[in-house]
Amino acid sequence: PRAYEISGIDVLQREVFGPVLHVVRWRADQLDAVITAINATGYGLTLDMGSLASGVVKNVTISIELPSSAGNDTQGKTETGTMAFTLEQ
Repeated sequence: PRAYEISGIDVLQREVFGPVLHVVRWRADQLDAVITAINATGYGLTLDMGSLASGVVKNVTISIELPSSAGNDTQGKTETGTMAFTLEQ
């Protein structure tokens, strides 16, 4: 497994496989542009995030176009946007 801090999603020229975590930090006023850049890649499997603001977590999890997205706020609340993997009995 590897973890990398990158300056933005545009650093990735293609889809990366493995157990790899890419960490991106951004300013609050850049969030919409970050979501747009992620959605424009055409690939990606999951997005998990944490934020001090539950409204931000909710906005991201419903705006991101990935098979699975979720996030936690400081209150321990979890927002789930989509879950591509479910088990049926």
